[in-house]
Amino acid sequence: MAARVGAALVLLVALLGIVVVVRSGSNRGNLTQRQNTLDQYTGDVRALLQTITPAATDEDGVPNKLTTPEAKALKSQSVSWQTQLLKAQQTAGNVTAPTPGTQSANIIFGESIQLYSQAATVFGLAPSTSSRVQVKMLASAASLRNQATALWQEGVNILDQARSATQMTPSQLRIPTAGAVAPPSPTPAASPSSSSGKHKKKKNSGSGGGQ
Repeated sequence: MAARVGAALVLLVALLGIVVVVRSGSNRGNLTQRQNTLDQYTGDVRALLQTITPAATDEDGVPNKLTTPEAKALKSQSVSWQTQLLKAQQTAGNVTAPTPGTQSANIIFGESIQLYSQAATVFGLAPSTSSRVQVKMLASAASLRNQATALWQEGVNILDQARSATQMTPSQLRIPTAGAVAPPSPTPAASPSSSSGKHKKKKNSGSGGGQ
């Protein structure tokens, strides 16, 4: 009887071990899948950023008061901005967010692009008004642009929180008015700690050679 009980306990422990291993592998698989979907979504947002950056950067450079040549140039520039931003709005409508958190970010990104578009419209109308009204319209357009930038940053913050929750590095996405788009973030397989370890080994070996 004692032998049978012992054998049963051994079998139970073995079964529990198998269950733990299976669950562990499943969790790793789910994590990798979540990381892949977040990376794909981050790439979609980066593509949006590339589309709106020229218009947003130009909007950020509009002065508070316009000379006659600046007013003429702004009127034609705003048409180009609106075209770029309209394209981005259409693209944003086709972007699918993989998680509830990134769904909120997706809405915020869309609202940000819409505000940049509204700012472009107001900037384009300003040159056709009197000097006094023009200054007010330029200020209103700048306010819309700044709101758009703040919204975009909030969307990036939400996205980075989602990436952090799945053990990923930050997206490195900049605000549209920064004038440049950061390169794609490292894949989940690229471990910063391992690369830093390599540098440390090289440093140690170099210092050892000096001694």
